[in-house]
Amino acid sequence: MKTTATAISVALFFYFTGVSILSAQINYGIDINRKYRLEAISNGKTLEVEDGSPSKGKRIQQNRGFTRNGDADGFGQEWFFLPAGVRDGHNLVRILNNGFLAYLTENSGSGCAKPELQAAMGKADNQLWEILPSSGFQVIVIRSFTSQMVLEAPSSSKDGEEMQLSEYNSAEKRQQFRYSASTPSMLPSALSYTNVFLKPAFSSDKVLDVSACNTASGTLLDIWNRTANNVCQQFKISISSGLGYFIAPVLVPNNRLQVAAANGIGANVTHSAPSNHQSQEWMIFKLEREADRFVIINKFSGLCIEVLQNNATSGANVGQGIFNNQGNQKWIIER
Repeated sequence: MKTTATAISVALFFYFTGVSILSAQINYGIDINRKYRLEAISNGKTLEVEDGSPSKGKRIQQNRGFTRNGDADGFGQEWFFLPAGVRDGHNLVRILNNGFLAYLTENSGSGCAKPELQAAMGKADNQLWEILPSSGFQVIVIRSFTSQMVLEAPSSSKDGEEMQLSEYNSAEKRQQFRYSASTPSMLPSALSYTNVFLKPAFSSDKVLDVSACNTASGTLLDIWNRTANNVCQQFKISISSGLGYFIAPVLVPNNRLQVAAANGIGANVTHSAPSNHQSQEWMIFKLEREADRFVIINKFSGLCIEVLQNNATSGANVGQGIFNNQGNQKWIIER
């Protein structure tokens, strides 16, 4: 009998000490266990995407904090912070909205910069942000990499008022946001994750596969037609010491899935001997609007496991890319 995993909700965790942010990438990394809500210090309102259907979500505004409301069920107030590398000494993140699965973006159209929500645009610089520490417990400033302007709450406390971008002012409370995180949830104890299949959502007859059943470290991963009891297609998911997840091929149970630390978009996923590097740790989170669909994001690169080039044929390579809400990036966990 086939059982589909129904709950993995994992997000991201920033650890702050004093005025520095600890990170996996140089001094600025990300432990991915929690999703965040961001509350303006000036008026206590929460950063959100305007409620509605996924195609509507674009406007970034403030509202009272809530758990359930309208089509987005409050998920439009939840955010993931994904590592996006280091550029010119700046430690960068992409900020992904949990309800609409699109990214906080600086829109500089019409000569007036403002934050909006947009789908992934490849390596677009206007989807890159810095998280800066501020005074107060769990208080941060969010700065655009392109313009160096920062996110700012409106002067009014009225619900639905649009957020804006402004020049940084360390004394301006409207530019300061307190983050609060959900409690990380682990894999459901009622389910066994020792011999699971990972099925790409866009191809119902394929599963993740160790290429040619090769046990050598560095072997690529691909997709192939599912075969019952095939250990080359079965994986064990376990919690890492950093509260992310390790994914081990049952074929080589002491190895782990990883991406090459120096590689970026399009890099292949392989299995290799254990290391202490975050390139072997993964974030797994459930899509709120889609039943039994999960996204698997590497904790070091901030990129997700995907079937490269959207290729649904047997033997298609599996690598990593910027999550853009496509079927080749969504996975169903079965046993």
